[in-house]
Amino acid sequence: MVHRIKHKQPYMVRSLLKDLYIKEGLSESELADIFYTSRSTIHRWLLRHKIPLRDFSKTMIETHWCSQTKERKQKIEAIRQKVRDKFEEMGWIFEE
Repeated sequence: MVHRIKHKQPYMVRSLLKDLYIKEGLSESELADIFYTSRSTIHRWLLRHKIPLRDFSKTMIETHWCSQTKERKQKIEAIRQKVRDKFEEMGWIFEE
């Protein structure tokens, strides 16, 4: 199932992106899953907002081993739902 966000783009929500990437430690790929976009788009948003990028090799090791756990998948799904709820509160539309 593919989702798109219509009308506005989530890169406009810098603080949310920064919190998820820096504080929650999510990878670009995990953020792409949450925002229903590509990893390269997330990378571009991080650069656009001057959010410091992590070392790619370190991130790959951490997220590869962590992403295999059920807890990690549940955490990402919970964050995805929070993001979706926040966008819908602001009048942004998710469509399939």
